[in-house]
Amino acid sequence: MKKNLSLFLFAAAVLPLAPVAAGSAAEPAAVLRWHSANPAGSARTRVGEFLRDEVAKRTDKLTVTIYPNAQLGSSDEVHHMIAMGENIASATDSAWFSSFQPGFDIINGPFFTETEADLYKVAETPWFKRQLADLEAKGIKILAPNWMDGSRYLMTTNFPVRNPADLAGKKIRVPNNKVAIDIMIAMGATAIPMPLTEMYPALQQGVIDGCENPFSTLYDRKTHEVCKYLALTAHQKMLSMFFVSAEWFNRLHPEAREALTRAAFAAGDHFSKVLMPGANEAALAAFRKAGVAVVGDIDIAAFKKATLGVYKNWSVDTYNLIQAELAGIE
Repeated sequence: MKKNLSLFLFAAAVLPLAPVAAGSAAEPAAVLRWHSANPAGSARTRVGEFLRDEVAKRTDKLTVTIYPNAQLGSSDEVHHMIAMGENIASATDSAWFSSFQPGFDIINGPFFTETEADLYKVAETPWFKRQLADLEAKGIKILAPNWMDGSRYLMTTNFPVRNPADLAGKKIRVPNNKVAIDIMIAMGATAIPMPLTEMYPALQQGVIDGCENPFSTLYDRKTHEVCKYLALTAHQKMLSMFFVSAEWFNRLHPEAREALTRAAFAAGDHFSKVLMPGANEAALAAFRKAGVAVVGDIDIAAFKKATLGVYKNWSVDTYNLIQAELAGIE
């Protein structure tokens, strides 16, 4: 009996354990962290919760955790973490991706399309699909390009804006990307790039004279406490894209990849059609209730003329190609 037991213990020590089959119950679920620079309760944070629930409906091989208020870092820091392979998801516009894919940010150009619906169609063009393929080869996996943030507007501390001349000598906060900076300079202001999290104290202390963003983001950052005017410039229309690390994504169980892709599209649809329109409408109403003067008599033609030179950043052929492809989409 002792001999048999000794043989059994010897065999257990030298023989390899049978591998655990991929996707078996013993395999732990992968974790994806959702980044939001905005507070809990904001559209950007709530859509992460929607994403989490959609993933949970589809698979037990992936879980989503939520990090509001830039807990993982500023958006720029987090996006570079994703590019380095971290298990984080975010959604941002084409400006950030242009450092990897030059020219992609043309769709962020001033007044690029007449309506948000037209901009939404850009994702259907062959040109856009080529950009996504190129980015994936560079390690960035865009899973859903259907996250419409909406139009961007000017919020100013103590002066109204109706035409570019009103911005002369004024310092306006913009995101840290070339397109946003160039647009604001062309509109007549001094562009001050800074993280979103630093915007409120900068307004409060007079470091900047104003800022710009969609209504809901402006309201989430409590700009109405320090700004008295809102100008309906709609100088940019922003289409964001949900993305993760391509390397991280490709390591996921196939079921998890499928679930995340479908959930990202569903979340984008919910974000674009429910959360952002509702948040933007509520924010505009709240601004008015707070006593912010909404300036609607904007000389849009003057702003379009002033910002036309921004398009020197890109090829005219690229602009014409995209517009031609857009014209062919119903």
